[in-house]
Amino acid sequence: ADLPAIRGRTTMDPTGQQVQRRDADIPPLLSLFVNGAKNFAKKNKTITGSYFLGLFLLLFATGFKVTDDMRVAYDSKLNQIDDTSKQAAWTKLRRAEERHYHSKGFFSCDANCQNAKRELDAARYSYDTQVRAENDAVSDAKAEVGILSEYGVQETRDMFWGVFAGGKDFAKRSSMWDLIFMGWRWGRDEQLVTVVLRWLMQLLMNFTLGLIGALFVFVWRLWGLIAAYKPDPLTAAMYFGAAALSATVCVMSYLALMYAAAAGTVGVVGKALVDHARRIENDPQARAQRIRQQQQQQQRRQYRDGMAGGMPPGYRRTHHE
Repeated sequence: ADLPAIRGRTTMDPTGQQVQRRDADIPPLLSLFVNGAKNFAKKNKTITGSYFLGLFLLLFATGFKVTDDMRVAYDSKLNQIDDTSKQAAWTKLRRAEERHYHSKGFFSCDANCQNAKRELDAARYSYDTQVRAENDAVSDAKAEVGILSEYGVQETRDMFWGVFAGGKDFAKRSSMWDLIFMGWRWGRDEQLVTVVLRWLMQLLMNFTLGLIGALFVFVWRLWGLIAAYKPDPLTAAMYFGAAALSATVCVMSYLALMYAAAAGTVGVVGKALVDHARRIENDPQARAQRIRQQQQQQQRRQYRDGMAGGMPPGYRRTHHE
């Protein structure tokens, strides 16, 4: 006699079973990340070794210490650079540009304009010559210490972090404009969580584009920086590869941490939504309220169908009709 009652108590709500099944289907994100990293490291030992090499260089490579003799030779050659000629050439160039601007017309250039143009070209050539001479003098001074010195490594680090900051600034500006113009546009059936997740994906995309673009800019400028120290070809190639590898590791690690944080946030939000749905399904008052809402929606649907048919709701056709 007590068997039906016991069976009634042990029977669960099918909707609650679906919620628990969805909760059980959500895998632990940390375990997935760790297992995926282990499998990737085992299958790609070369890439893994290169990553740790680049990480080691990024964290601990500071360059050889500059000796006192090298420092004296470096400072002596820098002090020999005369900046007066360059400043005079710059002043002459600005005056030539101003004269050419005021002498030219909208669509024509008379004899006076042609003379101003020739003076401008000569002034620009003189200024470029002074800039090249100064760069050669600075390169001679840098050759005294070498690209593998602490001066060369620190200059490389400064250039990378400057480009890296520029990439992050680009991503921040893009994300701000996305938030202003498209971030808070809600659809009819969208919820706050959907809008926030969509903006989060746009944020990740902006940082990915900004930092990868910054990496390409750094690699593009890197060879010019190395050439300024006048190293031998083998040293230059090795330093270029090591610096490019370290920069790539830094960018990839930064993006991986961002994506891992975003995935963790999505996992926590999803777990919270599942727990909230479970509490609602197990709440008798919420279940009764949901049933009433469904009944009200059904009554409204019947009312609209009746009005569309030209009859008031509740009207029934008789046999004579």
